[in-house]
Amino acid sequence: MTTHFTRLVSTVCLVAWAIVATTACATAAFAAEEPPKHLADQSQVRAWVEAHKGFGMPEYAEFTLIGRHVLVAWNCPFSGVSSNYAYAYRELADAKGWELVNASFFPQPEILSHAYFDSRSGKLVYVSVGGKELKSLAIGPRD
Repeated sequence: MTTHFTRLVSTVCLVAWAIVATTACATAAFAAEEPPKHLADQSQVRAWVEAHKGFGMPEYAEFTLIGRHVLVAWNCPFSGVSSNYAYAYRELADAKGWELVNASFFPQPEILSHAYFDSRSGKLVYVSVGGKELKSLAIGPRD
């Protein structure tokens, strides 16, 4: 009886270790590739996010306010781990493309719910599912 119980516990521990190792490897794999610093147009931004979505379904928010045109994309590329990557790009003046202004990772339990642009402060704000401000950053007008 003790031998059977020991084998069962060993098997459960091995499976748990495999799950943790797989999750860690998946997280590292998705984190390994940096987003492009500059892309020619918005369709390339969306194409890059779609190509790196993993198991997720990317979400987008676009803001055109007071001389700023910002596209934010976020995604949870993992299976089983609830964490997000977020990317914010701003359009450069004179059709010079889109510049990466922020790449962030929001691990559980405070994952990204939505982003908004505060026109009074000129800041992009990331908000968690619980309504907590996760991060804010100033985004200047188009150069």
